[in-house]
Amino acid sequence: MVDAREIEPAQTDQARHAIAPLFKVERQIRDDGLKGQPKLAKRQERANPVLERFFTWIHEQLDKRGFLPHA
Repeated sequence: MVDAREIEPAQTDQARHAIAPLFKVERQIRDDGLKGQPKLAKRQERANPVLERFFTWIHEQLDKRGFLPHA
């Protein structure tokens, strides 16, 4: 198994920092005992923006390295 920290330590730390709020959202959902639609609504409200920023960052990283085609 390859440890990403050995290859790209700065990017690994950035990624871990970017997704940390997702764990907080899931902890809040669990602590509040949310299920079904309320659980989904909380995820959409709180986690979706985090994921959107994270995937934008991923695409930027890939683009910097020439892994994504330019339109």
